Amino acid sequence: MNAPLSAKDPLSPDTLKDRVKTISRQLRQVQMRRHQAVHHDMPSFARADIYFEPGPGGDYPIVALRSLPCSYFQRGNCAPCAYSARPRPPQDKNQDPYPGLLTQVDDLLARFDDLFSRRADGRLPGYRLRQRKHDRVYMLQLAGESSFFSDREIPPEYRREILERFLHFGKRQGVDWHLMLETRPEDLIKAAQSGELDRLQPLLEPLNVVVNMGFEHENDFLRQVIFAKDLDKNDFLQALSDAQAYGLDPGVFLFAGGFILTPQEALQQVAQGLAFLEAKGVFVNLMLPNLQAFTLPDLLYSVGHYNLPEPQWLMGVLNLLLDYAPHRPDAITPGHWFMGGLVAEPMPVGSIIDHPRRKCSMPHAIKLLKIVRDLMLGGGWKSCDQQYAQLLNGFNDTENDDFMPFHGRLEDGAFCQRNSWQKEMPLQAWPQRAHQALTIAEKQLKIYLKTRH
Repeated sequence: MNAPLSAKDPLSPDTLKDRVKTISRQLRQVQMRRHQAVHHDMPSFARADIYFEPGPGGDYPIVALRSLPCSYFQRGNCAPCAYSARPRPPQDKNQDPYPGLLTQVDDLLARFDDLFSRRADGRLPGYRLRQRKHDRVYMLQLAGESSFFSDREIPPEYRREILERFLHFGKRQGVDWHLMLETRPEDLIKAAQSGELDRLQPLLEPLNVVVNMGFEHENDFLRQVIFAKDLDKNDFLQALSDAQAYGLDPGVFLFAGGFILTPQEALQQVAQGLAFLEAKGVFVNLMLPNLQAFTLPDLLYSVGHYNLPEPQWLMGVLNLLLDYAPHRPDAITPGHWFMGGLVAEPMPVGSIIDHPRRKCSMPHAIKLLKIVRDLMLGGGWKSCDQQYAQLLNGFNDTENDDFMPFHGRLEDGAFCQRNSWQKEMPLQAWPQRAHQALTIAEKQLKIYLKTRH
């Protein structure tokens, strides 16, 4: 973009980021007050938060162990995120929050049939596990309230005990595990530098552990300002290096879109991010934009200053992913990517498929969703076969009398511009767009707080 501006300038990255964080923090405080009013008698955490994503052979659980809230969420970082926006019991400052972690793990394993064996076939065909001693293998994603390797959320001694309990359970029940540990890059660096990863190696191998880390955007302005990630690219690269040195086959969360981007720009940024990550040899979790309640994108959407892309836009993202071919010597998964954001927890106010202002009909949107899921889960990891290619090129949105094939639409700047919230205004530079959007959000938030609180 442009040369760095003074911190006092309203368009400077630091000023814009502070405004993003302030708005996000205020929205989250309102949400947590509502949670406390409804759940004021909530008991201490006995169960982790669990939801499910589709995977090979069934659904697999994504588990957030509850202890202390994510400090980044409390500060207003990670603007689109609602992952930590969950009800909390009254906090007793004299109570140790960590023993409950083991209670949650024991509860998770006690419900093994309900959470694992009845939801998935336990086969994971094509997966190249480091150690497999049993016929059945089950996968899950595990984190604290944000990061498994955060000492604040899960202290080191509890991390070890948690992994040991999974390993011992697998031996008793005759099952293997594929654990995906979600962590912030900074926390993984600390675990490597402290020697913790060396000490955990006897557990990481038999549990077939990989790590997933958030990166969001390769572009610094989008990552640090619009998403308020507070993640230096050099720290991210160091974390990747550490993960690969320990054979942890890192997966990276890359976001598609942002509240200042047109659909075409969003695709360009996805392409740029994929090119960067492909060279680093990592798995990609491509996260589609959605509307989480009490977030900045949802606030802007509510006043008509932000819109989600049309469902057809998924085809452009999918075409980029199908060409993604990193070299991953320690790969466990047979494919190199996953697409998230269509199924989410907490449930979004709206997604690309079903948001109220989409023009595409629901039957067409559902067909698009099926294409994505079939390619993601049904063996279409590496290339689009002839049947899908015909469907991609010939699928038309007759509801809009627009018979241009998807590939043509995505190359047509006019189509992207028609489906953008900027259609009534000239395209400004990103800082100017961010300033305008944040000014609108601040005004709307002030009205909201005055009339409802």
